[in-house]
Amino acid sequence: MSTFRAAVRLRPTGWTRAFRSNRDHDHLLHYPAVSNGQGFQLLVKNATLIKNGMCTSSVRPCSSQGVSDSSGSGSGPSSASGTVTSDSEPNVFDELFPSVNLSPRFVKDAEYRLYEWGRQVKEEQNRSQVVDLSAIVSQNFSSVVDFSLSVASPPHFRHRCLLILLSQPDDLEATERLLSQTVREAVTLPLKVVADVVLALSSAASTPLRDKARRDLVQAVVNKRWYEVGPRHAVFFMYQLDDLFDMRRVSSQLRLRHKTTAFPNTRNKAQGQSAPPDAKSAEESAEEGQASAAAGGEEEAIPILSMNLEARAITLADQLKVKDLSRVVVLMGKWRSRNEPLLNAVLHRLTQADLSEFSFAQLSNLLFACSVLRLHNSAFLSKLSAQLCECPAPSAAAACSVVTSLSHLRWRDLQLIGQILNDMADKLDHMTAREAINLVVSLGNLYPAPLSDSQARTLTDLSSKLLPGESNPSDRVSVVHSLAVLRLLNPELAASIFDPDFVQQLKGSEDFSQSASLQKLRSVNMAAKLEVKDYSGPLLSDSDLTIPEEQNQQTTTDGSLNAALLNALGKYADLMTYVRPGVEVAAGLSIDAVMCATCDGEVRPLSALDTPDSAESLHRLALVLVPFSAVLSPDHLPVGGHQLSARLLAHQGYVPVHILYSDLRQSQTAVEQVNNIRRRIVEAVATAMQKQQSPDPS
Repeated sequence: MSTFRAAVRLRPTGWTRAFRSNRDHDHLLHYPAVSNGQGFQLLVKNATLIKNGMCTSSVRPCSSQGVSDSSGSGSGPSSASGTVTSDSEPNVFDELFPSVNLSPRFVKDAEYRLYEWGRQVKEEQNRSQVVDLSAIVSQNFSSVVDFSLSVASPPHFRHRCLLILLSQPDDLEATERLLSQTVREAVTLPLKVVADVVLALSSAASTPLRDKARRDLVQAVVNKRWYEVGPRHAVFFMYQLDDLFDMRRVSSQLRLRHKTTAFPNTRNKAQGQSAPPDAKSAEESAEEGQASAAAGGEEEAIPILSMNLEARAITLADQLKVKDLSRVVVLMGKWRSRNEPLLNAVLHRLTQADLSEFSFAQLSNLLFACSVLRLHNSAFLSKLSAQLCECPAPSAAAACSVVTSLSHLRWRDLQLIGQILNDMADKLDHMTAREAINLVVSLGNLYPAPLSDSQARTLTDLSSKLLPGESNPSDRVSVVHSLAVLRLLNPELAASIFDPDFVQQLKGSEDFSQSASLQKLRSVNMAAKLEVKDYSGPLLSDSDLTIPEEQNQQTTTDGSLNAALLNALGKYADLMTYVRPGVEVAAGLSIDAVMCATCDGEVRPLSALDTPDSAESLHRLALVLVPFSAVLSPDHLPVGGHQLSARLLAHQGYVPVHILYSDLRQSQTAVEQVNNIRRRIVEAVATAMQKQQSPDPS
C-alpha cells in the first residue's frame, strides 16, 4: 500500500521530482524519479495493477532496496539490491506510454499545445469555416492523444483532445479510440470530465459513433453514478435524458413497475377472485398498455432509471439555483412525472425565491407545467400569478397560453385575467383560430364576471370574427356556450347554432365530446329563451331536446358524491318528507336534490310548497353537487358552466345551493357534513333575498 501511495504522489508536470517522506522508503528522498529509472518503472507498474484490481500475490511490490544510482542516470540497480530485471520481462514504462517520449517538460508542452490548438479551432469555427485540422495541429498531436489515454495523463487532457477532434464532421481513428476508452472508463473518470465530454458531444456534428457514446455516458452516470451528481450537473443530465430518450414513456414504465411491485393485488388472490374489469381508470389502462407494448413484458426494456436522478434532485433542492428549480418543474411536466416529494420540495423553494428575473415566457412555461401535473399549490400559484401581472405579454399566443393554463388549474386570478384581456385588445388580428377558441372557452370556465365594457367588446369582436370561419361543430358550440356563461350571448350568435342543418351535423359527428356538446347546446337553448332580450330566432325542437339514456348517465354527478349527499341529508332531515332527489327541471338542466327552506334557512317539508296560504315565506332549494374538477381556486367558486346552470335555475323559481366536494369529505363526521350543508343553505337563501331586493345582472 505504501508503494501505491508513493506512486500516486507523482505529478505529470515534469517527471523529475523527489518523493515525499515515506517511512518505508526514506532512502528515496534523495533520489529523483527519472522516467527511465528502475524504481519508477516498478512503482508505476504496481500502482497501475492496484488501480485496475489486477494486483495478485505473484506481483512483487517495489523492494526497499531496489533503487540505487544516485546520479539519476537510470543505469539500473546494483547486484546487491537483490532485484534483477530479466530480458524477457516487458518494459513497463513503454507499455504504459507507447510512442511517447516523456521529457521533463512534455506535459507542460502538451497542455500549452492543446490550448493553442483549441483556440485556433474555435476561431475557425467562429468564422463559419470548415476546420482543416492538418493545418492547425502538428505531428505531435498523435503523441498527445496517446498520452491522454494513459493513466498518468490529467483527465482534462482527454476532453481537450476530444474538442479538437470533434471539430471534424467525420470520425477519425483517434476519435474512435478516445470515445471508446472514455465510455469504458465512464465509472472511474471524474464526473466533471464526463459531463464536459457529453456537452461536447451534444454540440458537435451528429454521427452514429458520437450519438452512441453520448447515450452510453449518460446511462452510466444516471444508472451507476447518480449519487455523485452535484447541483451543477443535476439539471444538465436531466436535459440530456430529455434529449436522448422518450422520457414520457420511460416515466410511465417506471410508474407501472412501481405500482406492480409496491401494491400487489393480494386481496383478490387470497379470495380466489380476479380483479374487476373496471378496477383501473382509463388513463392507467392506457399507460399500462403503452408501457407493456413498449417494454414487451421485460423489465430490462427500461433503458434509463430516471428516478435515480429525481431522488438526487430532492437532496439537492436546497442547493439548486432558482432557474434550475423552474427547469426541473418544466421537465417533470414534459415527462408527465408527478414525483410529489421532488415537486413539493422544488415548489417550496420557488415560493420563497425571487422570480423577478424570470421572463414572461419562462413564467408561462412554469405555469403550463403546473397545469399538466395538476399542481394545486396555492402559495406558489399566487406568487406566480402576481409575477405574471408585472410582465406584459409579448404576443397573443403567450397570453392565450397563460389563460388556458389557468383554466386547466381552475385558478381564478381576476387581476391577471383582466390585464391579459386589456392587452389583447390590439392583438386580435394576430391570433389564430385555435388560440381564440382556447381563450374564449378558458374564460368561460374561469368566469371573470362582471366584465368591463372594453373587455366584453373585445370578446364579442373576437367571437364575431371566429364563428363564421369555424368548421368544427363542437368548438363552435363551446364558444357560444362560453359567451352565454359570460352574459355575452346575442341573438345572432344564438341563432347561428340552432340552425337545423347545424344540429344534424353536430349529431352526426363522431367526436368524443359529442354528448358534452349536445348538453351545452341545450343549456344555450334555455339561456336564449330566458336571458337574451327580444330573441325571436330558432330554438331546438322537442326531438333535439330529448336526452338519450346513455348520454343522461354520462352527464350525471359522481355516484359516490351523490350517495354521500343523501347520507348526510338523512342525518339532517327525513328524506321522504324533506328531500326529493334527482329532479330534472328541463332538458339539459337537472338537480341533485330539491328541498324547502324559510328565509332563515330552516328546512320545511316539501308539502309546504303546495300550501299557498303559508304564513312563512318559503324558498324552493335546488341542491347541486360540485366535484373537485369544477371548483375554482382560491375563492372556491363553481366553474362557469355551473354558474350558468344556477342562473337558469333561478329563472325557474329555484334557489341554487352549491354543495362542494369539500363539504362531504369522508374525513369529516356526520355533524360536520350537516353543518356544512346548513351553512350553504343559509348563504344561498340570503344571496337570493339580496338579489330580490336589489337586482344585479352580475
